[in-house]
Formats: sequence, C-alpha cells, structure tokens
Amino acid sequence: LSITATLTVGSAETYTVSPQTLTFSYQIGGSTPATQQISVSATPNPVNFTVGTTSTGGWLSTDAGSGTDSTPRTINVSVNPANIPAASLVGGKSVSGTITISAPSVSASPTVVTVTVNIVAAPAPSPNTIFNSANINGFGPIAPGELITIKGSNLGPATPASYTVVNNTLSSTLGGVQVFFDATPGTPTYVSATQINVIVPWEVAGRAQTNITVSYEGGTSAPFTYNVVSATPAFYTLNATGAGQAAALNQDYSINGPAAGVIVGGTTIATKPASPGSEIAIYGTGGGVTNPGGSDGTVTPTTQLYPLMNASSVTATIGGQPATVYFAGAAPSLVTGVFQVNLKVPAGVTGDTLAVALTVNGVTTITGPTLSVH
Repeated sequence: LSITATLTVGSAETYTVSPQTLTFSYQIGGSTPATQQISVSATPNPVNFTVGTTSTGGWLSTDAGSGTDSTPRTINVSVNPANIPAASLVGGKSVSGTITISAPSVSASPTVVTVTVNIVAAPAPSPNTIFNSANINGFGPIAPGELITIKGSNLGPATPASYTVVNNTLSSTLGGVQVFFDATPGTPTYVSATQINVIVPWEVAGRAQTNITVSYEGGTSAPFTYNVVSATPAFYTLNATGAGQAAALNQDYSINGPAAGVIVGGTTIATKPASPGSEIAIYGTGGGVTNPGGSDGTVTPTTQLYPLMNASSVTATIGGQPATVYFAGAAPSLVTGVFQVNLKVPAGVTGDTLAVALTVNGVTTITGPTLSVH
C-alpha cells in the first residue's frame, strides 16, 4: 500500500522591533518629556511576546504591562525625571535604560531597545527686581535681617515651596534654592519660578555693599550689587502691598482696622479700631541689627527681648502726631528679621485711615500704611 505524504515549507516566522534606540531630552526643573513609541510586528503570523524594563531608580516605564502581548502592537515609552538618581541629574550628563522584548517561540535571543535621557542644565536664574517684602515700592538699599522679595525668571521650582520650622530653625536651602549675599547664604521663606522671599543675613552689617546671587539646580545668576545700610524700615499691611491697613494688633490682641472689617482677596477680615491712649503693636521688617544680635535662620525667642540696636532713638507718629514708643525690636515667636514696635496711640487722633510712620536711624518708613483709631 503506497501513501503519498506532502510537506509544505512556509516562510520562517520573524518579528521586528522598531526603533531599537530611543533618546529623550530633559531640562532640569522643566516639564516631563513627551512619550515615545516602539512598534512590534511579525510575519507571517502574530507572535506572542513579553516586555520588561530596566533603569536605575525606575525612571523608565511602558504601557505594555507585565503579561503576554501579541503582535502587532505599538508600545508607549515614558520617562519620569523624578526617579532619576540625584547624582545623575546634572546638566551635561545622561542616563540609560533598556526595554527587553522576548518572543521565545520565534527567537531564543530577546530584542533589547536602548533608552537614553540626555540631561540639560536648568536655565540660570535671572532676577530683575529686589525690594523690601513689606512694601512693593520699597526699592533701595538693604539692611541686615531685612526680609526682601526677589522677582525674576527661572528662580526656583515650578511648584512653590514655603519654609518650615524645625527646632526653631529654618534651612538656608528651600526647594533647591539658595540666595547668597557675597559668600553668606540668606534664609529663604518662599520660593517659586518667579519669586523668592529671603531674609538678609545679619553678617552684611557694616558692609557698604553686597553681591546677591541666586542658585538653583546647579545654575547661578549674575550678581546683583546692592548698597547696605543700617536700617530700611517698612510696615507690613494686610493686603501685602505696603499701603492701606497696617498689620497691627490692638491692646486686647484684636486685629486693628475699621469696625466694618478689611476686605483682603475677597474675604472680609474682622478688625477693630484702637482707642486713643491705648497701646498698639505694629509689625514690619528692615529695622536693622538688634542687641543682643539675631541669629540667621531662627525664630526669635519669647524668653528674651531683642530691642533694635538704637531703640532709644526710634520715633513714631500716628495721624501726624508723636506716638510714644514703648518697644522696638525683634518680634517674639516670629522669624528673625521681623520687627515689632509697640506704640501709645496719641490722644486727639481719630479716623480709619490714620497714617503711621516709624523712623529708625534717621530712616522713615514709606508713606502708605494706616491705622484705625476711634
């Protein structure tokens, strides 16, 4: 008995991965790079395959999952800069990872896709204006301990960061930002891409000038040269502009202001006028060195008073009338550099917008802050 057998030989099963190299570019502090794609195809029939990734820190990932996939398939490849090790996150460096695609039924050797991320340095910080943080019009020389505001571009992180106090201490680095006055770091209290609030270090006292530089993500700004003086006092106001109702507490610790309250950012803050002859506490910055001296990056203790160096010569007026100064010095329980002045409200003045002024070492606060007295 003769049986005819036929063997049909088809084309070899193959699969293709394209491309086999991917390159991303990431600028420090910038946005996450867009995803890229690789495609897996096979001939003449579909092929099952698995996908794995390898990267130090886990910055490389795909949407292929951990199970078995089948051709044809387009795989999205993503990188997460937040997972790149800090030692590698330096401008001019690069990191590499791999995507391994295995199809054992077709080939014993997996296909490896190399993924590279080129790290680009962050643009150098570019400050353009510096002023007293209590008054947006407070441009001019700076004083030791003064809280100043720096405006510009590329100054810090896209997500703003505010200071925290640990053991009555603030760090000289916030959100990766440092501000130097010559070689001495200041104490940042708020940082963002466009604004920095920082406390001038006490060490600038006695200098005629200081060079201010901003450092962020390995980049350093060109220096700003500022004159240094003993005092540049300015009062804080409730609307944070340096004009309008001053940041002040009445003798009973209520917030000073008109009986109807003060509207700030669409919200009404409950306030109360002071009484003639009562004591009122007003807050500001730029008062200069205290005696004993303050310490950079600390909170002023409540167990000891730190009067301004020349507190005996500090004068004040409310509504144009002399106001007795009971105390002028560092504000207890607040960050160093914020001063408090306690005044006696003179008799015979009344109104909701009485101008208040303070003179320290011959320098008088800018016109704008007001008090309410009835």
